[in-house]
Amino acid sequence: SLFTLLFVLPLTLWLYLPLRAICDPPLNWGDPDTSGKFFDHILVKHYQSYFITSPKILLQHLKVHIPLFSQQFPLYILWLSGIGLFLLAKKTKVFLFFLLIIVVNLLHSIRFTMPNIYDMYYIPSFILFSIFIGLGIAGISKKPLLSLLFLILPFALIAKNYEISNKSSYYLAYDVGDNILRTIGKAPVIFESSDITGFPLSYHQQVLKKRHELIQETLSFLGHPWYPVLLQKIYPEEFSFSLSQQTSVLSLNDYLHGFIEHNIAAHSIYIDSPNYIWSWPLVPAGLLFKAQLGGEGIPDISYRVRIPKIKDEEAQVTLNNYVAAYRYLGKENEAKAIDTESKLSLQ
Repeated sequence: SLFTLLFVLPLTLWLYLPLRAICDPPLNWGDPDTSGKFFDHILVKHYQSYFITSPKILLQHLKVHIPLFSQQFPLYILWLSGIGLFLLAKKTKVFLFFLLIIVVNLLHSIRFTMPNIYDMYYIPSFILFSIFIGLGIAGISKKPLLSLLFLILPFALIAKNYEISNKSSYYLAYDVGDNILRTIGKAPVIFESSDITGFPLSYHQQVLKKRHELIQETLSFLGHPWYPVLLQKIYPEEFSFSLSQQTSVLSLNDYLHGFIEHNIAAHSIYIDSPNYIWSWPLVPAGLLFKAQLGGEGIPDISYRVRIPKIKDEEAQVTLNNYVAAYRYLGKENEAKAIDTESKLSLQ
């Protein structure tokens, strides 16, 4: 039927993944270029460690997730979705199908433990609630005056959310990538563990075409067997220190130690946290830590930091990273640390 076709057709978009993966793109999560890796990818096999089954934790997540809907839709608008659902109930098949999507979306999402991005899981449900709200408005706005009132609602939302959503002067992410690329050494390799570091670096290198020689690797991916194999395929010389070491059998410390030992003479190697390796000495290098070769000292680094008026969670984390970086660089940078720290509480 047409209904089944409209359900299945969007799923064909998944076919883009293997077609793109065989081209070895710069960002290639899961490397789904075979049927096995493709199904591992779409069935989120690599995220299984983030799923929980404890009823107690599931209930805790449910209590945290339900308020996300009132954050997306203020209560003075959300109630309209109830009217829309009531009116839609007359079309039984569509009503049950939409309700099934929301229930499955909710039951799936409360099992996931990756923090800070919960609201992204509910995009399908948010879209449906937007439809319900529209149906609710259409169902009760028969009079011209009432219709005019509902036309004002989008502008009320714009007024409420504009300041936090306006990123026209938000340069923190750009500055992180720029500051790191300006202050790293020759033939750099960066092992990063945070989106706050990783995405700005990818943007500067892949979009702005800066520091094309940079090798950027994501630490959390190294626990997945496909990633070390992919690295060896892309960078055969740097990752030839032993294929047997490029599996999840070794600890992250052992893997990084092997990579540094094999490449330290030819590359400047950086890690964004000293907690991932203890068997090789690191020296503070601002927002990163550098694998030490010989008696290298702490560099003199100056950063450009454009602080936004409104600070979201990522801004708070980024500014705290600068504070820590200045303090790692020594007492002569304490004034910069204090100045940045003082701006954390300003809105």
